[in-house]
Amino acid sequence: MAEGLFRHYARVNSVHNRIKVRSAGIMTSQPGAKPDQRALRIAAANGVRLSNIRARQVTEEDLVRHELIVAMDRTHLGALAELCLTDSSEKVSLLLSHDPGQVLEEVPDPYYGSYDRFAEVYEMIDSAVICLLEEVVKQRL
Repeated sequence: MAEGLFRHYARVNSVHNRIKVRSAGIMTSQPGAKPDQRALRIAAANGVRLSNIRARQVTEEDLVRHELIVAMDRTHLGALAELCLTDSSEKVSLLLSHDPGQVLEEVPDPYYGSYDRFAEVYEMIDSAVICLLEEVVKQRL
């Protein structure tokens, strides 16, 4: 959902041609899989398209090549920091840390929850992505 939302807001703010966004997981058991149907539904209900996103595993090249790496939770953050070269670990942050209005530190995994849980998580991610995009535009563009 974060990738789709970031792409959506980048287009809305006319910076999509200057920002590359690509999501990846720490452990992808189903490479090439589409997003969960609940995520697709909640995103579509909000005018955000996720249908072109496919699951893939993060690579060392991703960690070297990209300027910013954002994790959903501390487990992922730790795994990414371990994969990063010493000089690139400062690129890694938690998504919700970019949202000053957020009280949680980690994005909860909605997978075993209901559609309503996906909607709650979607709102968290939405708010954090808006803040993150503002940061990226100010600091990097």
